[in-house]
Amino acid sequence: MKLNQRFEEDLDFILKELKEEFKKIKNEKIFITGGTGFFGKWFLGSILRANEKLNTNIKIGVLSRNPEKFKKNFPYLSNEKYVNFYKGDIRNFDFPNENFSYIIHGASASAEGWFKGENQIIRIETITAGTKRILDFAKKNKIKGFLYMSSGKVYGTHSDIYEKIPEYYCGNLCLEDPNAALSIGKKMAEFLALEYSKNYNIPVKIARGFAFVGPYLQLNLHYAVGNFIRDALKGGPIVINGDGKALRSYLYAADAIIWFFKILINSKNRSIYNVGSENIVSIKEVAELINSVSNKKMEIRIQKKEISKKVDQYIPSTKKIKEELGVREYTSLKDAIIKTIDFYRKEGLK
Repeated sequence: MKLNQRFEEDLDFILKELKEEFKKIKNEKIFITGGTGFFGKWFLGSILRANEKLNTNIKIGVLSRNPEKFKKNFPYLSNEKYVNFYKGDIRNFDFPNENFSYIIHGASASAEGWFKGENQIIRIETITAGTKRILDFAKKNKIKGFLYMSSGKVYGTHSDIYEKIPEYYCGNLCLEDPNAALSIGKKMAEFLALEYSKNYNIPVKIARGFAFVGPYLQLNLHYAVGNFIRDALKGGPIVINGDGKALRSYLYAADAIIWFFKILINSKNRSIYNVGSENIVSIKEVAELINSVSNKKMEIRIQKKEISKKVDQYIPSTKKIKEELGVREYTSLKDAIIKTIDFYRKEGLK
């Protein structure tokens, strides 16, 4: 199985933007949890591309519950020269008997589990116990950087105080929220990471991710943009389950990976950054944009007329990361959608 051309082009762009960062971690070892998920594939692809093009010789350890399945499905991301898989559950995995200088902790309660109504107790336990386990592993290593991939969900339900949520906003957590386990679990995990940093001198950096689009995004879960792309690839109609008025913003996956690596390698200890787009768009407008860039014009079907007078909004402020780390949004939403559709067409999903 060959590397998808669209993904390959994105990896080359990432490499161009992160050339100096990859040189800084030449010959290092990076341990990744969540390495077989959406962003995990991008991390693996980016590092392997750096090894190929820049001779960086970065070794990768990946924790996975089912390494054999991943290696079979994604052989081009499983190069045995550089990638070593460790089978285990994030909550109780056996510590590898080798040292790593960087850790990227992306494992969490699965999006698929939430979609299928997974028990909230299991979800919060996976997030918190898993984070404590990987932090205990970090204690045993001479860590140069620990990236915790948190979520914008730590802010809870939208507040009218801010149009775009800044990092210093303490949040509006509600125990009755369907996302409560994720919101509270991620907040607890951030607390654990910062306390371990303080007590055990682990250089923790936190990235609060918002909404994303790009190759390897699962199209059959609860992500509206993914569902719309799936609908478009199948010829329509594009179905909006709500009223289409909710406000979102989407950062392209390749852009996000550049931001994540900048945080891991260049930011100060205990830094916290939002990762996402500031370009606000309604869910209906996302559906219309996907329709406009598809080869075939389709019906857009709105299932509900109006859900609430108050508009659901989930938008980050990214002023801090742009000013401190010099990143930007490299890819427009239109181009991000075109690239994602192109990727899945090349994968054979039409």
